[in-house]
Amino acid sequence: MTYNARFEKLLPTINISDEFLIIEDAYTTLGEDWLAYVKHTLSLAFKKDTKFKTIRDAVKKPQSLLSLSDKAKNLLGMGEDFCVIDIDIDRNNQIKVTPIMGYDELIKIYFSSEKQKVHGMGVKAIIDRFFGYQWGKKKLLYPIKKVPEGYQRPDNWNEMIMETELSVKLTTWFTQQLKGKAKANYYHRRQALNRVLSATTWYTLSQISDRELTLLRDAIVGNEHQSDGRRTNEFDILIINDLRYMLIDSGRDDITPPRDIAREKRSDYFGEGSSLDERFEWVDTERFPNLTEIKEKAYDYIHRLKIEGAAAGTINGKATAVNNFFRFLMDVYPFEKIDIDRIDESFEPGSSKSLLGYLEEVRSSRESAITELYKIIQFLVHCELYSAKSRKNTPQQRKKAKREPYRDAMPKEMVAHIVEILKNRPPNSTTRWNRYKADSSWWEHDVYPVYPMMMLFGYYIPIRGEQVRNLCRENSFVFDSYGKIERFVINTDKNVNKRYLHEVPCVWDDLQAFVPFLKWHKEYFPHLSKVKYHNDDNSPWEDIVPLMITPQVLRPMSKKTHMDYHKRVLCQYQIEVMEKAKKEGHSNYPVVAWRKDKKPFFKSVEELNRASSTAMDNIGISYDIHSLRVTGATRYLEAGVGIKTVMDLTGHASAETLIRIYVQLTREEKEQTLRSAAERIFFGKKEDLIENTDQLIRGEFVSAYNKGKDEIKHSLEENKLFSLYRKASATKTAKELYPGVEIALEKHPTTWRPMIHGICPAVKCPEGRENKCSLCPYLITGKLFIDGVVHQLNNLFAAFQRESVVIEEEKNKGYENHAKIEAQETRLEEILGYQEILDRIKHDMEQECEESSLVQGKDLARGHRKSLIVAEKIPTELAYLKNAYDAQLLGVEKDHFGMKILTIKAMKVAVEMGDKDAFDSIGRDESKAIDLLMSYYTNGIEHKEDIGNFISSIGILPQKTEKSP
Repeated sequence: MTYNARFEKLLPTINISDEFLIIEDAYTTLGEDWLAYVKHTLSLAFKKDTKFKTIRDAVKKPQSLLSLSDKAKNLLGMGEDFCVIDIDIDRNNQIKVTPIMGYDELIKIYFSSEKQKVHGMGVKAIIDRFFGYQWGKKKLLYPIKKVPEGYQRPDNWNEMIMETELSVKLTTWFTQQLKGKAKANYYHRRQALNRVLSATTWYTLSQISDRELTLLRDAIVGNEHQSDGRRTNEFDILIINDLRYMLIDSGRDDITPPRDIAREKRSDYFGEGSSLDERFEWVDTERFPNLTEIKEKAYDYIHRLKIEGAAAGTINGKATAVNNFFRFLMDVYPFEKIDIDRIDESFEPGSSKSLLGYLEEVRSSRESAITELYKIIQFLVHCELYSAKSRKNTPQQRKKAKREPYRDAMPKEMVAHIVEILKNRPPNSTTRWNRYKADSSWWEHDVYPVYPMMMLFGYYIPIRGEQVRNLCRENSFVFDSYGKIERFVINTDKNVNKRYLHEVPCVWDDLQAFVPFLKWHKEYFPHLSKVKYHNDDNSPWEDIVPLMITPQVLRPMSKKTHMDYHKRVLCQYQIEVMEKAKKEGHSNYPVVAWRKDKKPFFKSVEELNRASSTAMDNIGISYDIHSLRVTGATRYLEAGVGIKTVMDLTGHASAETLIRIYVQLTREEKEQTLRSAAERIFFGKKEDLIENTDQLIRGEFVSAYNKGKDEIKHSLEENKLFSLYRKASATKTAKELYPGVEIALEKHPTTWRPMIHGICPAVKCPEGRENKCSLCPYLITGKLFIDGVVHQLNNLFAAFQRESVVIEEEKNKGYENHAKIEAQETRLEEILGYQEILDRIKHDMEQECEESSLVQGKDLARGHRKSLIVAEKIPTELAYLKNAYDAQLLGVEKDHFGMKILTIKAMKVAVEMGDKDAFDSIGRDESKAIDLLMSYYTNGIEHKEDIGNFISSIGILPQKTEKSP
């Protein structure tokens, strides 16, 4: 379609067409009007704090128009490269203007897809400022249905118009309504305000009518396909709604509220005064008594979402949908009882009372209307009003092709390579900084130091990217007496009302580089203002002095800027591995970064360093920023770091989440991890300990308790008894629990409960930790209980091996039992818990051996250490037999599944031996099966070839008892 000017004798109040509307008199005065625009522009260019620096620099000083430089003339539309008018001096020494272009030509350039520039300034911007000047002179109206392709209006456009009463009031109104993070949208809202007002002749509030607001909105909504992929329509509609609210606030009772009333009242847009607890107060139940029950359920629905821990943004979105549903009910069913029949009717296709049809009018597109519909359906399910009939008539939500976020762990070699890059040759960025503004002698690279330091921190400490970007310069670093960093305090909303902050000891030498970095940072930015850190809308942690900032924006770095440099690092890694492969004469290298447009990748680091931020948008990567967190957690666990320690690093509240991260290994790594877990059985070296735990409790500990808390604490330490820190449960609201060794100081030892793997100080199991002692913070254990700990661990390994086989078989048949998989994850968590206990016991025993060797003057520690706790691989049946035998000796319940296997095996052995009495006794007493098999494997050398195959050979016992040859 060709967009030309349409000339009118009188301009209408609003322009809802796709053409510029221009007053007829302006047709013949284009030259004079452009000259007036040029003079107005020059007057603005030499004002203080002007936004016309480019023109001022070109003109340099006030002078006659004919004396302007070629550059200045081009920028003002009077030059050879861009010429709208030609000027000269007539006989009377007056400026003579000759129009070179007309409105049709100017509008054609304005809407053209080409990006013409003169001396770096867009031609569209020059023309747009002229049109804005003409609008301010009431000679022109912009079309509301069309915006120029690929063009963003410059800030100085507002300088070209006379600030009207309406423009000033509306700008002030929505600026006051915006809070905190929503101010990021100020620019878009100001652009939308200009678009809407420039399509009208509204200069005061009194000139606006409800009908014209509706016509403008309909024109905007009906023109969504021409929005050039931008969110212009969305913001234009918000401005229309702003106007309605302003008029209503001013007392205009002829203005109806916008249908999308709840959208503008969400808490992340309005000020602090709004609350989710008041979101439905506008619903007048006196006028609409049929909505009373629904309104109560709406508040109950929001309350349930809060309890479930939904994010504030999620709750806002769903509350907005419910508000739109209320508006629908008021319009369509103002008096009828809202029941299942009414809801079924609203879901019928083609119905005049269609809920979807209503939402299509309210929302900007059918897709967004269907999205809103599904949010309302969730509320209807809560109200028990969503029937099978409604479900059948619900349109399918068109799912976008969702690209799963990368959450794989980086290979170890890749991590080491990237850390070396960050330390020795970090890639450059587009951020400009002044090396000489502060002492930067500690930094030998050209890149702005914040970027590599930020990335290095994320590679060593697996916290969320948001937490890295919001480190506090004043509070996140704790120094020791030598000036070195002792620990980090991680900025997280989880610190709110917590007894302990999320602190991480600094054990990485590379992170000591933050000492000179912080000194430099304080010199470079001596007067930083504090900012509010919002990790979640509901949970501000504190005001922080931001550390990860750029010289241009003194606020925490944006996620996009963080991602931009993350991509650069991966690109440099990609370049280096490609160069290495080329030198070695092969093409076998990992691909972790690539160009999305299929063009050749960067050939060198120098080419990468010249790339702009826009170029980074075209880079695809295999690992996003969150992958650093997954990588750190996975590799620390893989290296044998205890799960509690890794939880301290990541800040996870529960081990369940961390276990899910732990399995983010490659397929080969997963296979090896599970294989070793399924086959490993621990055997502990027997120790000469006191006869039983009960005697220890009733003897030594009772005596110590009677002497005072310090004595019993000393007794626990002397016996190397400890409790490991464990979370009470996976819930966020779980109260903090004391470890068992502290609780034991307050409980009389006679109330303690002895177990084979430790002592319970007579308290109720924490929620979610029932019968999971390895995960319980109350468990008191140590080397005295090593046999019991090993036994419990062996049983868990046996169960883990069995269930792994079952799950794999079910998976091969095409289905997954999620309950079994979840139980297996919990079992793995318990295994890791017992392994951590054994690691602590092993450490204590090795320490004792070293101390003993020093006292005796002998080097016994190394030899003794080898035999403290040994892991062996043995056949499955021997593992079951070992577990059952230990359970019999320890006097605890045996593994039922294992006993069934052993009983069948013992019966087969009895049949082979021709021992009918043994066969009969096994059926009456399962302990006889253990005794028989222990004798069989100890003495029956001739039968040991059966050890590896007896499980597969188990079948129905023969009717006749024949002795094996």
